[in-house]
Amino acid sequence: MALAPGGSSAQGLTGPPADPQYKYSTPMPPGVAIPDQVETRLGTLRFDNGVPDQATTDKLYDNLDFQRAVQAYLLGLPPVNQLSNRSAILSMRPVKRTT
Repeated sequence: MALAPGGSSAQGLTGPPADPQYKYSTPMPPGVAIPDQVETRLGTLRFDNGVPDQATTDKLYDNLDFQRAVQAYLLGLPPVNQLSNRSAILSMRPVKRTT
């Protein structure tokens, strides 16, 4: 596809106008569906024009905090296990020292 000089292949936005209360906003392109609410294992997440409400935002950040805590715990298991194994082995015999 060849473009004429000064031409553009960008798709024009023809959706409803952007909400004037936001300084930077883009109208929603036609054909993009935005549900008002989504049922998840966390519960119902509610949105207004694709923007989560405060309760949904809090719920998602709480879940993110929980997932990070689980990840930290799981990543900490191998070094703790290795230290425990070393301590158990050292308790059965003296440390081999080469001099």
